[in-house]
Amino acid sequence: MGYPVMIDVKEKEILIVGGGSVGLRKSKKLLKEGAYVKVLSKDIHPDFEELKKRYPEKLSLIKKEYKESYLNGAYLVFAATSEIRINEKIRMDCSLKKILCNNTSNQRNSDFYNQAYMTKDDLTISVSTNGGSPGAAKKILEYLESSLDNDLLIKLKEHSKIRKYIIENYKEGKTRKMHLNTLLNTEMEKLKIFRDKLMSEEIDNEY
Repeated sequence: MGYPVMIDVKEKEILIVGGGSVGLRKSKKLLKEGAYVKVLSKDIHPDFEELKKRYPEKLSLIKKEYKESYLNGAYLVFAATSEIRINEKIRMDCSLKKILCNNTSNQRNSDFYNQAYMTKDDLTISVSTNGGSPGAAKKILEYLESSLDNDLLIKLKEHSKIRKYIIENYKEGKTRKMHLNTLLNTEMEKLKIFRDKLMSEEIDNEY
């Protein structure tokens, strides 16, 4: 078991040791989130070249063998080589430098690991089986994604806008807390009515 968190990797330096399909998959997601990604491996998957064209300033390809010195400056490290022994060494080196490391060949010997997740508009859903069955987690996520109603996403966006309005226009205190609690308990279908009342400062507890 672990403590689920979301980490802001934007503008952070991430080191991926391993230039295969696992490293490629992780690089794509990290680059999409705005991270600076360094990939260290003597052998680089050919698709990295195309990725480099898309992210010329964000992606660095270092075609060399792993050395501990490459960890310097890294915010997070992914040990994603095809050799368990090397991954274990990277994990140990990171531990000594107090850098969080994901050992892709041994989840139990990692500081963190990735969950299956999807993002649609303002909604992010993640699923984990705690390493028991990553394939099952992916299937569950696909089921949840296919069950999402577009109307629900639109209403969720409206919910977020109203919450932002309350926080920006009411100081900390009973009134802000009351409005946030009312918003939380307002049915999605009545959000527009609540919003209109809020804008005109005619809030009551009806909605």
